[in-house]
Amino acid sequence: MKLISEEAFSLVELILVIGIISSLILMVSPRINLNKYQIDKEAQAIYSVLHKTRYIAITESEDYLICLLAGNRLGIRKSTDSTFQEIIEIADNLFINCTRKDNQLKFTPLGTAVSGSFIISDGTYSKKVIVAGNGFIRIE
Repeated sequence: MKLISEEAFSLVELILVIGIISSLILMVSPRINLNKYQIDKEAQAIYSVLHKTRYIAITESEDYLICLLAGNRLGIRKSTDSTFQEIIEIADNLFINCTRKDNQLKFTPLGTAVSGSFIISDGTYSKKVIVAGNGFIRIE
Protein backbone atom coordinates (compact mmCIF):
# COMPACT_ATOMS: atom_id res chain seq x y z
CA MET A 1 0.00 0.00 0.00
CA LYS A 2 1.47 3.32 -1.10
CA LEU A 3 0.80 6.57 0.79
CA ILE A 4 -0.01 9.54 -1.33
CA SER A 5 1.63 12.75 -0.12
CA GLU A 6 -0.76 15.64 -0.14
CA GLU A 7 0.78 19.03 0.43
CA ALA A 8 -1.87 21.35 1.82
CA PHE A 9 -2.61 23.43 4.85
CA SER A 10 -4.32 21.82 7.78
CA LEU A 11 -7.50 23.25 9.22
CA VAL A 12 -5.64 24.35 12.34
CA GLU A 13 -3.11 26.32 10.28
CA LEU A 14 -5.85 28.06 8.30
CA ILE A 15 -7.76 29.02 11.43
CA LEU A 16 -4.57 30.33 13.04
CA VAL A 17 -3.69 32.53 10.04
CA ILE A 18 -7.25 33.88 9.79
CA GLY A 19 -7.19 34.65 13.52
CA ILE A 20 -3.90 36.56 13.27
CA ILE A 21 -5.07 38.58 10.25
CA SER A 22 -8.40 39.48 11.85
CA SER A 23 -6.63 40.52 15.07
CA LEU A 24 -4.37 42.87 13.11
CA ILE A 25 -7.34 44.39 11.29
CA LEU A 26 -9.19 44.91 14.57
CA MET A 27 -6.17 46.68 16.10
CA VAL A 28 -5.69 49.06 13.15
CA SER A 29 -9.29 50.01 12.26
CA PRO A 30 -10.33 51.62 15.60
CA ARG A 31 -7.35 53.99 15.42
CA ILE A 32 -8.48 55.25 12.02
CA ASN A 33 -12.07 55.69 13.19
CA LEU A 34 -10.95 57.37 16.42
CA ASN A 35 -9.15 60.16 14.52
CA LYS A 36 -12.17 60.65 12.27
CA TYR A 37 -14.46 60.76 15.29
CA GLN A 38 -12.22 63.29 17.05
CA ILE A 39 -12.12 65.57 13.99
CA ASP A 40 -15.90 65.33 13.62
CA LYS A 41 -16.30 66.19 17.31
CA GLU A 42 -13.98 69.22 17.09
CA ALA A 43 -15.72 70.44 13.91
CA GLN A 44 -19.06 70.23 15.72
CA ALA A 45 -17.61 72.16 18.68
CA ILE A 46 -16.35 74.93 16.38
CA TYR A 47 -19.73 74.99 14.62
CA SER A 48 -21.45 75.49 18.00
CA VAL A 49 -19.02 78.25 19.01
CA LEU A 50 -19.64 80.07 15.73
CA HIS A 51 -23.41 79.87 16.23
CA LYS A 52 -23.05 81.11 19.79
CA THR A 53 -20.86 84.02 18.68
CA ARG A 54 -23.32 84.99 15.95
CA TYR A 55 -26.16 84.93 18.47
CA ILE A 56 -24.18 87.12 20.93
CA ALA A 57 -23.33 89.61 18.16
CA ILE A 58 -27.03 89.92 17.29
CA THR A 59 -28.32 90.19 20.88
CA GLU A 60 -25.64 92.66 22.04
CA SER A 61 -25.67 94.66 18.76
CA GLU A 62 -21.87 94.55 18.52
CA ASP A 63 -19.33 93.11 16.10
CA TYR A 64 -17.74 89.92 17.45
CA LEU A 65 -14.57 88.18 16.28
CA ILE A 66 -13.49 84.54 16.43
CA CYS A 67 -9.70 84.51 16.23
CA LEU A 68 -7.37 81.59 15.59
CA LEU A 69 -4.72 81.75 18.32
CA ALA A 70 -1.40 79.95 18.74
CA GLY A 71 -1.57 76.50 20.28
CA ASN A 72 -4.73 75.27 18.55
CA ARG A 73 -7.04 77.71 20.31
CA LEU A 74 -9.93 79.91 19.23
CA GLY A 75 -10.71 83.15 21.02
CA ILE A 76 -13.99 85.07 21.08
CA ARG A 77 -13.97 88.83 21.63
CA LYS A 78 -15.75 92.05 20.77
CA SER A 79 -14.13 93.86 17.88
CA THR A 80 -13.64 96.87 20.17
CA ASP A 81 -11.93 94.83 22.95
CA SER A 82 -8.47 93.35 23.02
CA THR A 83 -9.26 90.77 25.72
CA PHE A 84 -10.93 87.48 24.88
CA GLN A 85 -14.22 86.65 26.55
CA GLU A 86 -13.79 82.94 25.92
CA ILE A 87 -11.00 80.69 24.67
CA ILE A 88 -11.71 77.27 23.17
CA GLU A 89 -9.02 74.58 23.13
CA ILE A 90 -8.69 72.21 20.16
CA ALA A 91 -6.99 68.80 20.58
CA ASP A 92 -3.19 68.98 20.35
CA ASN A 93 -2.88 66.11 17.86
CA LEU A 94 -4.97 68.00 15.27
CA PHE A 95 -4.16 70.95 13.03
CA ILE A 96 -6.47 73.92 12.64
CA ASN A 97 -6.21 76.60 9.96
CA CYS A 98 -8.24 79.62 8.92
CA THR A 99 -8.79 80.49 5.27
CA ARG A 100 -8.56 84.22 6.00
CA LYS A 101 -5.16 85.94 6.11
CA ASP A 102 -5.94 87.72 9.38
CA ASN A 103 -6.95 84.36 10.98
CA GLN A 104 -10.28 85.68 12.23
CA LEU A 105 -13.95 85.68 11.32
CA LYS A 106 -16.36 88.48 12.22
CA PHE A 107 -20.09 88.47 12.94
CA THR A 108 -22.06 91.72 12.76
CA PRO A 109 -25.17 92.78 14.72
CA LEU A 110 -27.28 91.93 11.66
CA GLY A 111 -26.11 88.30 11.80
CA THR A 112 -24.02 88.63 8.67
CA ALA A 113 -20.37 87.64 8.64
CA VAL A 114 -17.04 88.11 6.96
CA SER A 115 -16.93 84.85 5.03
CA GLY A 116 -14.22 82.29 5.68
CA SER A 117 -13.68 78.88 7.20
CA PHE A 118 -11.78 76.87 9.77
CA ILE A 119 -10.20 73.60 8.63
CA ILE A 120 -9.48 70.82 11.15
CA SER A 121 -7.19 67.99 10.06
CA ASP A 122 -4.96 65.18 11.29
CA GLY A 123 -2.97 65.11 8.05
CA THR A 124 -5.12 62.52 6.27
CA TYR A 125 -8.73 63.33 7.17
CA SER A 126 -10.13 66.85 7.44
CA LYS A 127 -13.35 68.77 8.04
CA LYS A 128 -14.16 72.34 7.09
CA VAL A 129 -16.47 74.63 9.07
CA ILE A 130 -17.60 77.29 6.60
CA VAL A 131 -19.14 80.68 7.39
CA ALA A 132 -20.89 82.37 4.46
CA GLY A 133 -21.28 86.12 4.11
CA ASN A 134 -24.96 85.91 5.04
CA GLY A 135 -24.02 84.30 8.38
CA PHE A 136 -24.97 80.76 7.39
CA ILE A 137 -22.63 78.17 8.97
CA ARG A 138 -22.11 74.63 7.70
CA ILE A 139 -19.72 71.69 8.05
CA GLU A 140 -18.21 69.92 5.03
